[in-house]
Amino acid sequence: MFLHRRHTDRDTLEIIQVLSGSGNVLIKDRTYPLIDGMLLFIDAAYIHSINPQDESAYCRNKLIVEKDKLTRAL
Repeated sequence: MFLHRRHTDRDTLEIIQVLSGSGNVLIKDRTYPLIDGMLLFIDAAYIHSINPQDESAYCRNKLIVEKDKLTRAL
């Protein structure tokens, strides 16, 4: 069961740095392992959710970037 609400946003990218914790990440219709120290780049147009194994051990930084602004900046 994914504890964090599944969500989408067609105009943004999510950049998530996992500082601690493990579990699973759902992106679109695939599940990936959530690993301590990983950096995720998620196209938020796809339904996605994060399911930490232990919520009290899960810590992350999250940056939401508008796709068009990132494209112009690059």
